[in-house]
Amino acid sequence: MRCALQLTEVVRQSPRLQLRMGIHSGPVDQLADVNEQSNIAGSGINTAQRVMDCGDTGHILLSRRVADDLAQYGRWQPDLHDLGKVEVKHGVKMEIFNFYSEKVGNAAVPKKIAMARKSASRRARFHVLLTVLALVAVIAAATFFLFHRAKLRNATGGVEKSIAVLPFVDLSQAKDQEYFCDGMSEEILDGLAKVEGLRVVARTSSFSFKGKNADAGEVGKKLKVENVLEGSVRREGNRVRITTQLINARNGFQLWSETYERELQGVFALQDEITRAVVAALKLKLAISLPVHEQRNTEAYDLYLQGLYLSNKGSEKDLREGLTFFQRALEKDPKLSRAWTGIAKVWFYLADVYVKPLEAYPASRAAALKAIELDDKDAEAHCYLAEAKRILDWDLPSEEAELQHALQLDPNSAPVHFFLALLPLFRGEMKEGLELVLKAEQLDPVSPIISYVATAAYLADNRIEEAIIEGQRTQQLDPHYFYLDSNLAAAYREKGNFEEAIALYEKGQEETHLPSSGLAITYARTGRGEEARKILDQLLQLRRTRYISAQIIAAIYVALGDKEEAFRWLEVAATEHSGILQWIAFLPEFRPLRPDARFPNLLRRIGVPHNSSVSITETSVSEIKDQNAQIHLSLRIGVKPRPNTQNGHVVRLAVSFYDLTKDGKWKPTDARTAYDWLTRDRDWTDPSPKFLAATYVRPKTQIASPEGRRYGGFAVHVYFDGQLQDARANPPELLNLFPAPDQVALPPNTATSPPH
Repeated sequence: MRCALQLTEVVRQSPRLQLRMGIHSGPVDQLADVNEQSNIAGSGINTAQRVMDCGDTGHILLSRRVADDLAQYGRWQPDLHDLGKVEVKHGVKMEIFNFYSEKVGNAAVPKKIAMARKSASRRARFHVLLTVLALVAVIAAATFFLFHRAKLRNATGGVEKSIAVLPFVDLSQAKDQEYFCDGMSEEILDGLAKVEGLRVVARTSSFSFKGKNADAGEVGKKLKVENVLEGSVRREGNRVRITTQLINARNGFQLWSETYERELQGVFALQDEITRAVVAALKLKLAISLPVHEQRNTEAYDLYLQGLYLSNKGSEKDLREGLTFFQRALEKDPKLSRAWTGIAKVWFYLADVYVKPLEAYPASRAAALKAIELDDKDAEAHCYLAEAKRILDWDLPSEEAELQHALQLDPNSAPVHFFLALLPLFRGEMKEGLELVLKAEQLDPVSPIISYVATAAYLADNRIEEAIIEGQRTQQLDPHYFYLDSNLAAAYREKGNFEEAIALYEKGQEETHLPSSGLAITYARTGRGEEARKILDQLLQLRRTRYISAQIIAAIYVALGDKEEAFRWLEVAATEHSGILQWIAFLPEFRPLRPDARFPNLLRRIGVPHNSSVSITETSVSEIKDQNAQIHLSLRIGVKPRPNTQNGHVVRLAVSFYDLTKDGKWKPTDARTAYDWLTRDRDWTDPSPKFLAATYVRPKTQIASPEGRRYGGFAVHVYFDGQLQDARANPPELLNLFPAPDQVALPPNTATSPPH
């Protein structure tokens, strides 16, 4: 366009020259002509010629494609004038634009186009009646279309403001910057995820197109997004050249593109610059300010990106190598919060698979806390902290609070939605859990783990056919994906298709190189007990040399009908704090244990109020300043009735405080304790939480105990009509040290008795 304006300026200085121009953007090939001279040709040249032929002297005519590209820039918009569709060579119709202003171009309608309009006007008189009749049909069709489109957008949450960020392509000469390309893409994706009103597809789904040369239309269709951001990186030493473009996936038009050249030191600000440019191109506004990036150690950041790249792989070798890179990054820059988040992530994924839970999850929690200390707005770090609270403390309410905070920070986070979806599944609320799983699936459409859990949720709700369909989808997403075991095989087994189940479990064994507990369960169900026990023996032998979840072994004993051994191994899993133990609340394999009183007792001890009439939603301790006390604590307890609960039932809370002696023994406290309902009107038909405050006071005047007592912890039990419904303790082992009765006597009247 600048070239056209420069030519116009030259022609204006030579009035005898008459010039018209046609501009189009399209394929051009370099070739040798009949005189063996270098020349150019192609459809781009041909189309530009046809556009030019429509004009008169002084006209600068543009094709629709060029006009759309220029319209993205405010400086050109006032000079673009739509001439409508014009018939060119071979009867082809093209949409032509006239470019002119006060200083350049020709404002008159080209003669060819004016004549065509007059001819069309005469023909139109003969079709007035037909047009009127057709208009009625068009209006009806348009109304239906607009209604249908609006309905579709409402159902999908408005797909017009959605985006997928593809992994940037490495154009460096040595092709050794894949980690840097992936890291830049992921950091920009994380920035866009914080933009209100923009649905950002999660990394797992976006990066599934890596190396596949898929066009924007294919990506948009598969991920159900309207826009695609792609780019390339060329890095030479500390110099980086990044080219990015934003494409409308529906029509293939480029909405925005830019090339940046920076020193590596400026890469932090560049990520924000690209994020802001994309937001502006989509005509959105940043709801929050992007964090101000301080000048960071570029070597530390490069090490962090290498760790991030390896942390997204699944093998123990890659995860441990990624851990090393994160640690090296922190040696260079101890305040690089994302490196601490990376460490939390690696330990989280090592846990339960390669490393014992009590070795991995505490390390994950410590790193997450450090990351949050440096950057409280890191939603991913809050995720790993939430999971540590669930697994190490058996504290689902605290996990939910942490995840809700993470969701406020990043509404597009698929992991947050995924972890939140597990909580209602644990509680037996299958419909709500499945809705949340499907929400996570919308944010990360090609994530195998989310599809895997969706299959498990369908199974738990006895929707076998839907479980099979979703399980088949998991296999289509990744034929080599066998987390824990195949849920599709489990669905086949529950339907009675044992041959299909066995074949899939055997395939899983080949992929994971581990004995399949699902195969053993299927053998036991089909009367092949000896083969089931053979797999059980292999797992027991393997457990001597590497971590195998005790819950997996318990599931085989359930299938073999040995409940005593099943409960023994579940107790081992509880002692080891297996991260998947709470899944027994909804997995079909453990249904035979549900009538046994030990099963709900176990669920309560691991923080799962499954199908409870009343559940504990909060147990938070705060210290109160009191000059007359050695220590003054307040315990806030929240309890929530199940929906549709009626009044007239007896809800009773039992709250106990415990002390630790100087020799490490637990004892019921001898401090002063008191209890008071904070919620005065306790309407149990209202499913909102009700709150109680319990206080622990050790006055300064109290005679010092020879045992050297100090505050140790608390335990809370909630009863509904005399039946134990839920329990919570901190530390969790207090539930084992001081077990509460499953039943308590009802008071003589029907009023709710006070807590004690």
